[in-house]
Amino acid sequence: MEMGHGKNEAHKGAPSKSPGVKEIIVEGIKVKFEIATMEEHKKMMEEMKMKMEMSDKSATHHIAVTFYDEKTGKEVTDASVNMKVVSPNKNEQTKMLISMPEMKHFGNDFNLSEKGRYEILILLKIGEKKRKGGVYYDIQ
Repeated sequence: MEMGHGKNEAHKGAPSKSPGVKEIIVEGIKVKFEIATMEEHKKMMEEMKMKMEMSDKSATHHIAVTFYDEKTGKEVTDASVNMKVVSPNKNEQTKMLISMPEMKHFGNDFNLSEKGRYEILILLKIGEKKRKGGVYYDIQ
């Protein structure tokens, strides 16, 4: 599957010690990826006094994605999102992202336990229109 990686294609990901934030534009939609370790995600949820349920006990990271209309800046909330994470050794994890209105994002938990470069791909569907995009994320 060939994917465009937007404006940040050559940008290296943040070290795994801090949340990775990357933004790309996909056909008029600004896509913001936020990648945090499960420890960072759990701490944030506790600070917000929210209960955290892990969908995948082997997950090491939570990936949250927010969508905005590039022209209006308005957040897109009526979408369905499928994410594929390709590890450095080419193993693939594919999951639907869960709409989390209270957090104002779509997200899910993934296992990013290998060191190296991950490819994070999305298939975004808004109405009948599908858009594809992705970013790279490096774990040191």
